[in-house]
Amino acid sequence: LLMVLFSKKLVKVSFNIDFILIKQLLKEAIPIAIASVFTVVYFKIDVLMLSFLRGDAEVGFYSAAYRLTDALVFLPSAFTTSTFPLMSKYFKDSFDSFSFAYARTFKYLFAAGLLIAVLVTFASEKIILTFYGPEYQKSVIALQILIWATAITFISVLISSTCVSSGNQQIISKTAILAAFLNVILNLILIPSTGYAGAAVATVLSVLGSMMFGLFWVHKNLLHESPLKGAISPIIGAVVISLLMILLRSYIDILFLSVVSVPVFAAVLYITGWIDSDDKNIFLNLFPTAHFNSKRF
Repeated sequence: LLMVLFSKKLVKVSFNIDFILIKQLLKEAIPIAIASVFTVVYFKIDVLMLSFLRGDAEVGFYSAAYRLTDALVFLPSAFTTSTFPLMSKYFKDSFDSFSFAYARTFKYLFAAGLLIAVLVTFASEKIILTFYGPEYQKSVIALQILIWATAITFISVLISSTCVSSGNQQIISKTAILAAFLNVILNLILIPSTGYAGAAVATVLSVLGSMMFGLFWVHKNLLHESPLKGAISPIIGAVVISLLMILLRSYIDILFLSVVSVPVFAAVLYITGWIDSDDKNIFLNLFPTAHFNSKRF
């Protein structure tokens, strides 16, 4: 209500029925509505099937880990929400700017998702014990698996935002249907024999399948470039910090190692040339004081 009242100060508000506009809005909104329905199915069906096939105890272990990973999805959602208006404008006005904005967003989300997944994988036991206590020890394996679904979701959110900003909403409905279908089939195969760990694997594989479908569609039909561009350096960084964790976790607290791994990961990105002049300019524009200090020194 406050938004409506405030909008009257910016534009003249009037009420009338425009059937052409209604038809256009429905045409654009229906694919998103379909995607939303199948996304709800995808997010809920694993718990429901786990309950029927294995019982409430395993649902508890699975849900405990799921809640922790689900809380991280707001990060890519917030990032893509802030870039969505620019992406929509650039798609209409400048394809080069659209491609640049997508490439930068992909770089940052891929690196962030991969870093978080690696850190949580190694610190999962500490995280579960801190939030839930020793009685949820069995949730550790679920968290170690599900965090990779979250990392994949970082890119899935970008794909959805890119499709909507370019007027290709039908693609996100297809990816949502694919994810739900894969999740049901994989849960039927994996849950009876492997329980909640199988449900976690099914989640990762279904998210991966739908993400790959959307990713290759975007790069084939919109960008016409390799989807692996910008991904190699973060993978190298992930390998480096993984080795660091494996070698030192017996001697150093895992949470301290996780903190140390962040600048190590960033250093690998810088050394391999992943951080270029455009990234530096973006950083300086976001943090003007850093630009001021760099001039002083």
